[in-house]
Amino acid sequence: MGAREELQQEFASLTNDADFWQSCAHIGDLLESGPGSALIKKALESLDTLLFQLIDGRLSEETKKSLKPEQRRAATVSTAKAGAFKPKNSKERTEISGALVPKTTEGKDPFSKVLVTVLGTYEKDCAYPANADAHFHPRLFYVGFLQRDPFLNNIAAGNHWKDVGASAQHGEFTHRLQWYVVAASGVIPKNKVGEVYRKVGAFRDQAKDADGFDQRDLWARLCDRPNPLKSKGMKGGTDKLTDFRSPENFNDYLRGPEGAKLCPLLNAFLSARFAKRAGGGEGENFPSEPQMKAYYARKKFKRSYAELEAMQRQDVDEAVGTDRGNILAIQ
Repeated sequence: MGAREELQQEFASLTNDADFWQSCAHIGDLLESGPGSALIKKALESLDTLLFQLIDGRLSEETKKSLKPEQRRAATVSTAKAGAFKPKNSKERTEISGALVPKTTEGKDPFSKVLVTVLGTYEKDCAYPANADAHFHPRLFYVGFLQRDPFLNNIAAGNHWKDVGASAQHGEFTHRLQWYVVAASGVIPKNKVGEVYRKVGAFRDQAKDADGFDQRDLWARLCDRPNPLKSKGMKGGTDKLTDFRSPENFNDYLRGPEGAKLCPLLNAFLSARFAKRAGGGEGENFPSEPQMKAYYARKKFKRSYAELEAMQRQDVDEAVGTDRGNILAIQ
């Protein structure tokens, strides 16, 4: 049974909004089609072009004039593969940054915050209300498992997030990349994407029958289907490694050999993020609570957890505790 048939069977009878339903069907069909979709490939190529244009635009004219655009793009890809997206304290990143910073217009690392900047700029045209100001999106970080209502409420509000509390296999940016592909593919009008996204979050009617992961929500069926081959001890969901409704599948593809050919800059970025999160191995591990507390402390207070004052440490402990909402919002 394909995505459209699954969604038709589970959800179509729950809404009278025909336009919304058809949009969801198009999204399900697109993501399920995975690497076989020419639309997905074209969208990913366009994203890689935007990443290059941002990096290239940060270089000084003096630096750029000695090479043609195609030569600069090849050099940018080589630099990315050499470690330009690795953690800023790594030897490779430090050496690359040290060589490039003097050649930029603002004296900054041209590979810094590239993906979030490109996605945020692109999303301004997708009618997400959180894009109303120059920050594009509130900086939401999920530092643990988020309960259903606050999770869907954030989607209904038009928020995207960085999923640092998810497994490395799932990826921090994968949902945002899914929705970039939806918008860039043209399966629904770009200026309607934010509206559909919000409606998915606001849609609280659930499927009559839960799947093998006890998933009943439209969001879960549309773009958050775990893969049993990547989820120990679970049954159900999708067992196709080509189904990009599974974040694990999509992230694996983008970091794999096909992703390296199709979108080399994105591939280098996501590979570096995976290596940092998973220690370089193909693990199923989720970040531990101490790791999330350390992350929260650095992001919010710019200090290590051990350096925090008592009230600050209490703030972190309450936010990252196992049974709490686990949202860090930084404006």
